[in-house]
Amino acid sequence: MKVCTDACLFGAWIVNYLQSKELKLNHVLDIGSGTGLLSLMIAQNSTAQIEAVEIEESAAKQTFENFSNSPWANKLEIHNVDINKFSSNNKFDLILSNPPFYNKSLKSADESKNRALHDSGFSLEELVDFGKQNLSERGLFAILIPHFRVNEFENIVGNNNLFVKQTCSVRQTENHHLFRTMYILSKTLQNDLNIQELTIKKNGAYSTPFIELLKDYYLRF
Repeated sequence: MKVCTDACLFGAWIVNYLQSKELKLNHVLDIGSGTGLLSLMIAQNSTAQIEAVEIEESAAKQTFENFSNSPWANKLEIHNVDINKFSSNNKFDLILSNPPFYNKSLKSADESKNRALHDSGFSLEELVDFGKQNLSERGLFAILIPHFRVNEFENIVGNNNLFVKQTCSVRQTENHHLFRTMYILSKTLQNDLNIQELTIKKNGAYSTPFIELLKDYYLRF
């Protein structure tokens, strides 16, 4: 599986938030781990025990290999299981997910691609409900969605009595429309909502905010 720029940005943005608030995590859950990138970025910056769930067998194997070859293997665990069948004795201080995006788009003949890109197996409604049920009382739920689903997603969040702590909407360049939005949610009403926008490239080069977030992960920076 390929590692996407927006997934790297999402992981770095979460870590930046956690560090800015000096938050300590005990248990973290990564839903739909793919390559294990997000779990590894959290592990690099936290002492938490991290569990990842991935339904696709080949992706789960890749996550396992990446976890095993990392310096943080002792605090990383992968479950090759449908999230609907996953259970844990823990409540999680952080749940993060870069979920399937496209609920009404043309599907591929490749079922593994469909699971990776479409939410037919686990909808946004189910994802938000799962997060609510499995967060610790002060836990955070971080999610990356396509910008065109913002209104739909915020309605789902409100219907589940969750609250937005911080958002960041992303565009590729100054000439592009917003294409992703990152959220951090919690169970408690927020008085300090922070709404951000970030442009990845300006004048043909990576922007300063993008470089600042990714400099600890991109060798080119």
